[in-house]
Amino acid sequence: MAQDAQSEALGVMEAPAADTGRHSAEKASSTENPEVLAERCDFLYRRITPAIVATIGLSLLLDAFLWRTRPIPLLVFWQTTVLVLATGFWLLGWFYRREKAKGAIDPKVWVRRAAIGALALGTGWGYAAAVFFPGGEQEQIFIAFVVALVATGGLPMFSTVWWVYALYAAGAMMPFNVVLFAYGTENFRVLGGAVPMLYVANVFTAYQLGRVFAAAYGLRGAYRKLWDDNAEINAQLASQLDDLLEAHRAASDGDRDRLHAVGELARAFAPSAELFLETTAQGRAFAEVTLAVGPSTMLKALAEASDPPPLPVAAGCAAAEARAPAQAAGLAYAHAFAANLVSACLRLAPVGQTDGQRVLARLEPVAAGAVERAARTAPDDLAMSTLAVDIGSMRHETQHTRLFRS
Repeated sequence: MAQDAQSEALGVMEAPAADTGRHSAEKASSTENPEVLAERCDFLYRRITPAIVATIGLSLLLDAFLWRTRPIPLLVFWQTTVLVLATGFWLLGWFYRREKAKGAIDPKVWVRRAAIGALALGTGWGYAAAVFFPGGEQEQIFIAFVVALVATGGLPMFSTVWWVYALYAAGAMMPFNVVLFAYGTENFRVLGGAVPMLYVANVFTAYQLGRVFAAAYGLRGAYRKLWDDNAEINAQLASQLDDLLEAHRAASDGDRDRLHAVGELARAFAPSAELFLETTAQGRAFAEVTLAVGPSTMLKALAEASDPPPLPVAAGCAAAEARAPAQAAGLAYAHAFAANLVSACLRLAPVGQTDGQRVLARLEPVAAGAVERAARTAPDDLAMSTLAVDIGSMRHETQHTRLFRS
């Protein structure tokens, strides 16, 4: 019953999301977008602590494995180096959080600093590979496994800015690739030829993950836009409730001329071809189904008119002829309006059925207030200013690919 609600809400969401999905995702994938760069930067620094914990844990594991086969002073020196690098990286994250709390953050500067820290951390692993690789084949296999694990494990840590990951992985993998050719067996030399390919594949994966991050940011921006435009959606609902209640009054009084005038006013409130087609097509369909169920003189007159009735007018007319109270009819329409929006969100967003019911429950007093205001509003006082919804609908109706028809 409230498909207008869906079209209006999705018009707000899809039009920005389609342009933002296309323009925003492209724009967001570039570091030229300050908002997205700030998000990327913040994500990097939130991953510093897990990166440090993983680095120290894996370095201790490697030390334990090599304890009997490598010089202990060398192992102690390398472990100390790892701890120094990890501490420095953690301090960088601490300073970032402190400056962010002050609101004095330049994302470009802090991304560069994170890149230096990531390169230093990766180079620590590259040093370990270069120094510890010469030796027995068993130790070489384990070191090769550790380097591969370090390179791949950096993807969830640094991939939001792909070139930061590229520096980190280069620091870890390139020195290892050199010692593979210098000290490895024939099989290891073959592996050395594959290391650059693994590096390129990982960097490409980081690049793609960065694009996914940008697209997710664009989608989140679209939902934020939908939330910000909540007042305009309420205005659309209020307009439809006004039309419904006025149609209810006209049908109750048997005033066909007044009923047709309400229909003309409701059609005039549809600012785009898409919204006009939707409300009139649904109004016609609603009238046909209702007339098929039982006779309705006023609704039949509306359906047979040259201009099809808008949905809220047809619904109000049917409710009046069914002798349903105007207040109850308005509440039912408002509930259907809200339920349709929630249903669309359930299909488009990771929102569960229970959360959807909670949203509907919170909207009950809002719907009741809208019905009360509509009941006190005369037709001559009706007005509407929902520019974002209108523009969104006009953009949506010309798109080639749409999740919903309207």
